Amino acid sequence: MKIIILVLALILQLSVQGQGTDKGVVPVTNLKSGYSGVTRAVVVGISKYLTPEITDLKYADKDAIAFANWLKSPAGGSVPEQNIQLYTNEDASQETIGMALWDLVDSSKTGDRTIIYFSGHGDVEGRLVQKGYLLTYNSPKNIYSSGGAYSLADLADRVNEMSINGVQVILISDACRSGAFSGSDFGGPQATVTQMQKYFENQILLLSCQHNEYSLEGEQWGGGRGLFSYQLENALYGLADQDQDMHIQLRELRNYLESEVMKAAEPNHQTPKIDGPITAQICRVDPLSLADFQKRMISSSRDFMDTEGRSVLKFPDTLLYAHFIAAIEADKLLSPAGESANDYFNQMISDPAWEPYYGHIKRKFVAALTKEAQLAINRLLKTDPKMADEAFQGKVRYSYLPAYLNRACDVLGEKHYLYPYLKAKQYYFESRTYTNKTYPDLSTDSLVQLSLQAIEKGLAYDTGAAYLYLEKGINYYWKQSSFEESKQSFRKALDLSPTWVLANFYYGLALSGNGANGDNKEMVIAYLKEAIKYDSTFLPAYERLSWRFPTKEEKNFWREEYVWRMRDLQEKDPDNIPATYYRYMGLCLLHLNILDEAEKYFLKGAEMSNYEDPLYFKQLGMLYEKQKKYIEAARMIKKYRLLRPNDTGVTIIANPYFSLMLPSTDRTELIETHNLNTCIEKKQDCLLHFYYFMNHDFESCRNIGKEHFNDVIEKVFKDKTQYLAHRYYSLGDPVRAIMILKDYVFRIENGINELAKDSLKHSGGAYGQLTAYNLALGNIAEAELWFAKKGMEDELCFDLAWLGGWSFGLKTWLAFSRGRFDEADSLIKEHKDQVEFIYAAEDVLQLIAISNQVDYAIFILEAILKYYQPTPDIRYHLARIYIEQKGDYPHGLPLLEQAVQLDPEQPNFAYHLATAYTHFNRLDDALSFLEKALELGYDNFEELARDKRWNTLRNTERFMALMNKYWQE
Repeated sequence: MKIIILVLALILQLSVQGQGTDKGVVPVTNLKSGYSGVTRAVVVGISKYLTPEITDLKYADKDAIAFANWLKSPAGGSVPEQNIQLYTNEDASQETIGMALWDLVDSSKTGDRTIIYFSGHGDVEGRLVQKGYLLTYNSPKNIYSSGGAYSLADLADRVNEMSINGVQVILISDACRSGAFSGSDFGGPQATVTQMQKYFENQILLLSCQHNEYSLEGEQWGGGRGLFSYQLENALYGLADQDQDMHIQLRELRNYLESEVMKAAEPNHQTPKIDGPITAQICRVDPLSLADFQKRMISSSRDFMDTEGRSVLKFPDTLLYAHFIAAIEADKLLSPAGESANDYFNQMISDPAWEPYYGHIKRKFVAALTKEAQLAINRLLKTDPKMADEAFQGKVRYSYLPAYLNRACDVLGEKHYLYPYLKAKQYYFESRTYTNKTYPDLSTDSLVQLSLQAIEKGLAYDTGAAYLYLEKGINYYWKQSSFEESKQSFRKALDLSPTWVLANFYYGLALSGNGANGDNKEMVIAYLKEAIKYDSTFLPAYERLSWRFPTKEEKNFWREEYVWRMRDLQEKDPDNIPATYYRYMGLCLLHLNILDEAEKYFLKGAEMSNYEDPLYFKQLGMLYEKQKKYIEAARMIKKYRLLRPNDTGVTIIANPYFSLMLPSTDRTELIETHNLNTCIEKKQDCLLHFYYFMNHDFESCRNIGKEHFNDVIEKVFKDKTQYLAHRYYSLGDPVRAIMILKDYVFRIENGINELAKDSLKHSGGAYGQLTAYNLALGNIAEAELWFAKKGMEDELCFDLAWLGGWSFGLKTWLAFSRGRFDEADSLIKEHKDQVEFIYAAEDVLQLIAISNQVDYAIFILEAILKYYQPTPDIRYHLARIYIEQKGDYPHGLPLLEQAVQLDPEQPNFAYHLATAYTHFNRLDDALSFLEKALELGYDNFEELARDKRWNTLRNTERFMALMNKYWQE
């Protein structure tokens, strides 16, 4: 029995998404038992035609090339390349194709197999006696019988001749026709189908659609294929093998094609026509080829796109349709009322005269409604730099997309296979709209909850949407600091899309928790490197890696890697660099100590983000602080606070100078909302404690947390004795800190671990801690004993993690405590290049709070004024210590005057200068600087009400006028 397999895919009409274009499919292989000869093939694909009046196709040549590649693969029989004649576009003339087919006839022998594949236009000529033609590259517009087109009758002759000679023939014809061809007025496309059935009856016949339908092609199928061709290729590689017996019968192929093509074509109608013995074996499944194909094959596209039409449609109202298309092209999809594509669509869909074109206009409209959303999702999945930037920053540029997607779902209906996927995208974009900028009256927590609710609604429709899990993780990670929840969400995104750069990147970040590495250092590094492996141009991963290594050399390696890659990107693709990349560049340069250039990158990024991203100002504050431009740093932090008002605690710690500028209302909020238990559990600094001593409220500082922090601190630091002791010390209980350390030292000194014994002497070791804690309590003799055990080596501990508090060294403190002031002074001078004096002020204020070391604090701050060029706050702090701790106004007043002169915008400076003037009865000056302080934002009216220095002025007209004006406000 000789079997000729024919595949006909007539791609004709425009039909949204991958609009009508019959595309021939992947070759169906007849594996008739007993075949043992040579396989030869002629493969033709024509997308571009010589005659301008013949509409070019998009993917016919691509289908032909794909088919030839399939033949050469094990799945297609590993046909030798020399046995495959491939002709595309201008190489596929009538003469070339005719000679190739004659060559097949001459060279094919009994037992051989011949495959003929054609993808291009097809048409008929003649109204009464209709002759079918395949249009070759040089076909005329019409009068095909005059030459240039290849007739189906001639093709049938060649096929029959080979079949009679015992050659197995596989004929695949993906013939389509479009535009005003010869047969247009009398059903050319459908007639061509009829002609093919006539010439090749009694054969296995695979047609892409019914005689009254049009086939679709589009970019969404395999990056640009005919729908039928794409699904046929999937089927032949093995997806149609329903019983998994590694053979595909015609029955299985028919079931697969009818299901997949009809589903993907909606709202159009495209039903494949399959005829022949249903038990006929079409091909074998090659396991390795199937596995490789599935690995290479992009997951089934759920995009909804449009393509150009392949035939002339005669609409009931061409003007209405033109308005519809014009509105789509003008992006007037849902508005303005009366002129939108939605209005014109509603008119057409409600008119029975348009019923034959419902599928066409639905696809047009839905494709337009969903196009931008899908592009955005694709950009995110491909880690497009600027799209990733928007993900980082939580920016919303697609606030109108939820309404577009909702309307698209209404048009398609709940039964359409795309409905759940589009609903998922609708809720994704809805979740992105919940921002402070869009809803300024809602709290951040409320917005996060609304966003998470939208994400859950989306996941209810599509549990496989990796982008929804990523957005869920981002909400937990950045907005709620819920690291466990974020880790689970990012892990789910990664499981669904293992090679997605952002999923690897964010999962790595989530593993680190809120610390440098958390408990998963190696895994954090591994996943950040995975992100780089999948996209070496994704620069944030390099910057984040720089924080995951312990040594400065390792950190700087990744920073330098970022810097040179950023410079390379600036040279090669400067227009596609997001603002975030500039900020990360600034950070890398900042830590590489290339400060002037770092500033330029921070400022460039801030400008690109329209000065809406607060992190630029925070990091500029870090930069200026490192440059010792503390006033500029404080102003940057102030701008940061305006954009992120809820981040009170972070800004206090970030810049001690700025904490002086913090308005009373913010301080009150900090006091009311600060949870000491939570702060200790998260291993964060006690912000209330910090705030109190920085603002000279030493009594509150001593009392803070004594009632309820002990249990928590013991729980968190039970395995870290030195940290535990230092927590007690810094929070005002040096006695307990000493008891804990003595027990710790006793156990180590009497143990056998020599390395542990050596660690007691190291910088930040227990001997140094015990020296400092005893000095704080005035136990000078015992402090000297511990210092001797340390080896008499000096230590500046302020820059060590967790162990701050003795900025100018243990030797300096010991010398001062023994009254050797000249020695202490010379030591401070010696440490000049090693000390950040802004933190020294923080240390001495804390020292007063812990153990009332006022004289040592004054000594240190006076030395700073002598040997440094400090910021105005050093004078301010020293003045307040003189006045409030010693009652020494003569020393305090000139320091306050100097502070105000150096920073006239600081409300606390002006206020305390005003109070000092009251002591000297300079009442007009006092009221003038009080007014200035109020104008600058001083709002601590409780302090003002308690301050007895104002008693002589409270009943004056000017004072009451100021209170009425500013207190009321």
